[in-house]
Amino acid sequence: MDARRAIGFWGVCLVAAGWLVGLSAVCAAAESKTGESTAPQDDTQRIQRLINQLGDKEYGVRQRAQEELARFGFTAFEALSEAANHSDFEIASRARYLLRLIRSQWVGEKDPPEAQKLLEGYELLGVNERAWRIGRLVRLPRFGGIPVVCRLIRFEKSETLAAHAALEILYYEPSDREAWAKLASALRENLGGSQRRPAQWLLTYVALRENPSDVLEKWSKLVAEEQQLLRSSPERSVRGAAAMLTYLLAEGYARAGQQDKAEETAAQARQLGGSVEPGVVRARLQIAMALRRRGLDSWAEAEYRQVAEKGAIVDRVAAFVYLSEMLHDRGQSLRAAEARREGFQSLRNLAPALREQVHESLLLYGIDAADVAARMHYFEACHWQQQGDRAKQRQLLNQAIQANPAEIDTLIALAKLPDQTEAEREKTQRLIDKAVLMLRRDIEEDPEDANAYNQAAWLMGNTQKDLDEALRLAKKANELSPDNGAYLDTLAHVYFAKGDLENAIRYQERAVEVEPHSAQLVRALKAFRAAAEERGKDRAATRAEK
Repeated sequence: MDARRAIGFWGVCLVAAGWLVGLSAVCAAAESKTGESTAPQDDTQRIQRLINQLGDKEYGVRQRAQEELARFGFTAFEALSEAANHSDFEIASRARYLLRLIRSQWVGEKDPPEAQKLLEGYELLGVNERAWRIGRLVRLPRFGGIPVVCRLIRFEKSETLAAHAALEILYYEPSDREAWAKLASALRENLGGSQRRPAQWLLTYVALRENPSDVLEKWSKLVAEEQQLLRSSPERSVRGAAAMLTYLLAEGYARAGQQDKAEETAAQARQLGGSVEPGVVRARLQIAMALRRRGLDSWAEAEYRQVAEKGAIVDRVAAFVYLSEMLHDRGQSLRAAEARREGFQSLRNLAPALREQVHESLLLYGIDAADVAARMHYFEACHWQQQGDRAKQRQLLNQAIQANPAEIDTLIALAKLPDQTEAEREKTQRLIDKAVLMLRRDIEEDPEDANAYNQAAWLMGNTQKDLDEALRLAKKANELSPDNGAYLDTLAHVYFAKGDLENAIRYQERAVEVEPHSAQLVRALKAFRAAAEERGKDRAATRAEK
């Protein structure tokens, strides 16, 4: 896997945090709604009796009822929400107290340790910090945070934050069938019966994915409601929600074979929320990334270009960088270089002091400013390699390494260049050794940084440098971040470099399952299978000779 693609993924996670700037004001203006109770009938009746007892004339009865309701926890939440507005002051005040108590105990005994840590002090956090933690919960390995996020969708007092949580799930929806089935089951189990708007998005979307023709009409109504909310009460609509839901409607039409309707609906999505307000622009950037992950490349490209046109300088550069990586993955290396050049020119035209500020801001997107120019030249080099012009390829690789001596894919390409002089080989090897040393230091400074392990393994595995260590590093990256297409691809390449074609194919197949729309991953799988087939022929020929 192209090492920068892995960084791009994490950049998106950070973009989400930037997109939340200003969400506090939205949450303050939004009204919170409760859903229908999903407690068993016996529990529902028991809870209602206890709520009535909160207003009993006997203090002991009131207190025992309060204690038992507290033990019911979130099961009693919706009934208590209704009781919070009871005409009996005693019932209303105790119900409000219980709601605060229950919300302070978001952590469940069955929640994974990572989720429990993210929920520490949740009620005391500001809106943006809560939203950031929700995003982290969504992306916990093997959907470990999804039951917790569903709990927040149902019971978070801010419906805007609940909607944000639902959108995060939609943005990072898995592509492979096994993972999708697991997510769909978790959503049904933890949201079933809730009538809250964000819960309905997810429950209806699960049905839409499984049978688009039968559910398109219902999903279309949800989309129309969100579009109307954006027009009439934009302060209650989460940034990007109407556009993302509309794109999912367009995707539903495409799945149902209605391509003309799909394109028409996608064009409508691009027109929604076309503000130049920074939070809106960054939401559109996240939508573009979500579309790319779904393989909807033409729609993603249009969104990237819209962000580049309307966004501030940092958003503009980020949009062109992400677009260039998508085009390179498609094999359109010259177009990828041209997109990078747009970002590079935007940076070069800045005054030095402002340029430094922008460089620092780009790090929040997972973008090293030095790589903007370096990978521009690298993509051009890839184009001339495709054209068979080794001289231009070599020239552009040298320009790339001048822009950033640690650009990993450029180092790999230089190492693989044919007809190098001894001096050229030694220079490249020195640069590789230095880059590996830097990555080892990154790992020492942060032993939980999966991306550092992955980059080191990718560089070492593709330059035949200490393949045993490369394999150990690649395995560690996959251990820290399971089912990550980039990391699985790196592990497969290291196995391939070691001559273990069986494991190379095994892990590459899994990488393609996780990211079926990545052309690079598919090409690598074909190459590994072809190598295995060729090896089989050679062995058969050897046996025949004997």
